[in-house]
Amino acid sequence: MLNFKELSSNGDNFELLIREILYNKGLEVYWSGKGPDGGKDLLCVERHKSYFKSSSKRWLIQCKHNAHSGKSVGIGDLDDIVDSCTEHDATGYLLVCSTYPSSGVVKRLEGIQSRGRITTEFWDYCVLERELLKPENWSLITMFMPKSADKLGWRISSIDTYLWYASYNRNIFYIALRIGTNCEYYLKHISDRIEEINNTKLPKGHIIRLRAVYFDDKYTNYLLYLDYLIPQGTSERKVEVNDDVFEICSDRIIDGVSYTVDLVMYEYAPWSDNFDIDHQGYYSQFISSFKCGGSRNGQQKYFLAKKDNVRKFTSELIDEDFTKLINTLNKVNFIQLLKCANSKIEYIDQFSENFSWIDTIQNIDYNTENFFDARIRFECDNFKKLSEMLGRLPISVNKNFSLEKDFIFLPDEGFEESNIYTLKIKVHPALIRSKLDFRKYLNQYLSEINNYIDSYINEN
Repeated sequence: MLNFKELSSNGDNFELLIREILYNKGLEVYWSGKGPDGGKDLLCVERHKSYFKSSSKRWLIQCKHNAHSGKSVGIGDLDDIVDSCTEHDATGYLLVCSTYPSSGVVKRLEGIQSRGRITTEFWDYCVLERELLKPENWSLITMFMPKSADKLGWRISSIDTYLWYASYNRNIFYIALRIGTNCEYYLKHISDRIEEINNTKLPKGHIIRLRAVYFDDKYTNYLLYLDYLIPQGTSERKVEVNDDVFEICSDRIIDGVSYTVDLVMYEYAPWSDNFDIDHQGYYSQFISSFKCGGSRNGQQKYFLAKKDNVRKFTSELIDEDFTKLINTLNKVNFIQLLKCANSKIEYIDQFSENFSWIDTIQNIDYNTENFFDARIRFECDNFKKLSEMLGRLPISVNKNFSLEKDFIFLPDEGFEESNIYTLKIKVHPALIRSKLDFRKYLNQYLSEINNYIDSYINEN
């Protein structure tokens, strides 16, 4: 399953990999000086706690990387084990190999242990693979063997009833649910977001990393915890990115599902040997937030901005999807359109406390009531067909429509019922951070409605 040939043939990366595995076991690990065979050896201290008197055991770890040749580790590949252990005051010896030890080596290790002073053990490639596939070592696979990581697919480890540790496509992150007890239903949506991030072209040295996903299965909302890493030494607080990058880091509605982003930006030192893209420091302090969908509020040194600062919509782009919907509704043979008004969200900032609202209202040529919805008034002579058509439209808490029937009031005659209706198409404003986001979400919803109505017309 794991291909150890991805590690360099000189064995350096193999030794680093073993060191990291031992670190993850909570052992004290350090390098020895040059050994008799001219290479470095790993030493680690295993501490045993006791109510009476704690003790420790020092291990000498020797790494033999023969994966490229496929050969077993033979007697000739080892130095004098007893002498080496004595030199380093070690009472334990571990041989780690990316293939397997020969029968002669196994017998030699057994013979040394039978004398009673030194404990011996070996890890062949099977044991090593089992160690790497433990959740605490998934990030090491991503770091040292990325091609193998790509082939592993989803790996999920349950932490408690509502929290999981997951790995997919070189990403290590947490998944939490508000109610449900099975996260597998949501993996397709999560993998789509990861693929989108991985396929987005970022500025040189920039990294976007998914750290956790919280799914509110009561209201069908995802909260994505994203980290944006930038190279150390960035002098400007404003980090300019293109539209695609900015969009991924912003709240969106995709296929009717709301995705809110909790973004934190960090500097990192790409030249540092200690840099780990999935270091526990990115996770450990936020586990409680990941679990309940809380915010990672903190001091932000940097913020994202689009390269053109603010993207301005042209009138054509604002009305493009609304116009398509109106053209489709004109094809419906049991309704007659009377008045159509798109949302005017772009003009809402005209109503500022710094200016007179009276002057603003006198100078505008649109209805101030529909900042947050699009309205279509029409006459319909077949409510049964209208109900059947509208019953197909997508609707949720975050995006919905309402149908209102109009009455005519005549002096001295009172109310007179009519066949005039008003369709209001809305996106929940509480989810939107900007006019741009609102317009994008509303346009997406208008496009979805247009597709459903067009499908209804073709079927009838």
